[in-house]
Amino acid sequence: LCGRVQRPGVYQLPAGARLNDAVKAAGGLCADAQPEAVNLARYVQDGEKLYIPSEEEVQSAALDGKGSVWDSAD
Repeated sequence: LCGRVQRPGVYQLPAGARLNDAVKAAGGLCADAQPEAVNLARYVQDGEKLYIPSEEEVQSAALDGKGSVWDSAD
């Protein structure tokens, strides 16, 4: 898990874990995180890289017309 979380890193989670569980394992979100840009309820899979963007990154992507590029599994 990387991006705007307190402790980015690799975490072992139980089967059936969701992105929100990974965020909790990483100590929670940073103050400038934009969790609305990803689906915190989605199931995570072994080996995937998860990214929580900042508010600034989301605004920049919106201005560029890219939309949500962080959570393609929505």
